[in-house]
Amino acid sequence: MNAVATIEQDNAPASSTPIAWRSIEAVPDDRKDGRDVLLWVGSYPALCSWCGTWLDAVGRVVAGATHWADVEGPGL
Repeated sequence: MNAVATIEQDNAPASSTPIAWRSIEAVPDDRKDGRDVLLWVGSYPALCSWCGTWLDAVGRVVAGATHWADVEGPGL
């Protein structure tokens, strides 16, 4: 049987916060250091990193992104 677990810390219920999307033109240079960021591409989010151009998690070039956001854990 498959089960879904909720991650809790200090017996507090898990929480979530909205993603802080920012315009792609406002990506700071320090986010282009190879770290993962979320990009909004068309109608979906994509986990990407900068390697001279934006690449998705399997190395495909990502074009047409309009927004970006930091990758954060729940409640951070």
